[in-house]
Amino acid sequence: MSDQQDTKKNSGLYEERRVYGTRKQKERLNSPQDGKKQQGKKKNPNSNVIFILGMAVLMLLISVGIAGLFKKPEVKPNVSSGADPTGTETDEKPRSFLGVVLKVDKEEKKILIRDVEAETDVEVSYDGASKFYGKEGSLITAGVLRIGELLRFTCKDRDPETIAVANRSDEVWEKAKIDDLEIFPDENRMVIRNQNYKYSDNLCIMNNGKQIGISELLPTADRYTIRGKGTTVLEVEVTIGHGTLALANYDDFIGGLVLVGARYAFDIKDPANYVVREGEYRVEASYGRLSGAETINITRDTAIVFDLAPYSKAAVYTPTPTPEIRIATPTPTPLPEGFAFKNLSLKKLENMEYELDNSHAIYVYGPFKGDLYIDGYYLGTIPCDFEKVMGEAELTVIYNNIAHTFKYNGADYDGDAILDYTSACVE
Repeated sequence: MSDQQDTKKNSGLYEERRVYGTRKQKERLNSPQDGKKQQGKKKNPNSNVIFILGMAVLMLLISVGIAGLFKKPEVKPNVSSGADPTGTETDEKPRSFLGVVLKVDKEEKKILIRDVEAETDVEVSYDGASKFYGKEGSLITAGVLRIGELLRFTCKDRDPETIAVANRSDEVWEKAKIDDLEIFPDENRMVIRNQNYKYSDNLCIMNNGKQIGISELLPTADRYTIRGKGTTVLEVEVTIGHGTLALANYDDFIGGLVLVGARYAFDIKDPANYVVREGEYRVEASYGRLSGAETINITRDTAIVFDLAPYSKAAVYTPTPTPEIRIATPTPTPLPEGFAFKNLSLKKLENMEYELDNSHAIYVYGPFKGDLYIDGYYLGTIPCDFEKVMGEAELTVIYNNIAHTFKYNGADYDGDAILDYTSACVE
């Protein structure tokens, strides 16, 4: 009986394995609940080590973060000020300054510049790699740099004495054609078109390519171009200067009036010197029935003489002296080298109609300081020259109060007529 029961028991186990003997079938026998229990019972032996390492890393990160809160921030080196990050002083930026061109030496390739901010004169060199830019931004050569021009000069990094680039600076303003400049030296102040500007005692002032002092400016006559930065004037350039008109032999005109173009009117009195703006003027002097007018070119920083002798009482009311009957034919002689002549004009003589040759002249150089007349009209003192007269005329020389008259015929001379009356007038 027991054998029979064992047989049934084993046969049941065989049937179960026979029916559910495949791998999938065996996995189905395990319910999900049993699987979870089995997984929960499994334990990874490395889990404790991983946990400890993770906690250590976390603590390290927290400690680094806390330390960073109290760390002094790192200061970056100031590159613009030329500081060296290693601690040693060095020039990181190339040398650069605003300067006025004073002189250009093309042979030595050097430029003398007035540093308008440091207020010192500096000399720098230039070479084939140096670049210069004009007003419109075009590339120019150093040889055409204009004296008095204000530029930004930047030198080479490794050679602070050689120019790399020179051009106009956007930070510099320029005001041109200033006629109404007001200067207050006690306050170091200028008023330009109703705006106040300051200037230093060593202000760079350029006149005709030279530096001058502020006391030499004459705002009532001059015209200026002024350049500056902000409210500070850095340079004053005299674009139109002034000269002096000096009257000579004006005794008969004292109390009268002299007009210089349409710009000036002065009373004629001692001393008859008048400061006016440079330029060409029609100058007219008058007093009563006396009058004289000439076109005169006033040049900068010079005195130009207006001789009123031909318009004085003696010239106007006194007849031409009767010459001594002493006719002589002048002989042309070679013109001495470097001889100075006073240029006269026949055009100022009234009621005189001569056929003139403007391309040739009559040169009279003897006797020295003799008075010369043509057909009774006073011309001037010898030596002198004037337009060549093509026809006939009568030339009179008064020397040592003796008048000598000579016949002149332009047809006798080809080209210039060179006349020497020295031997005929000097005993």
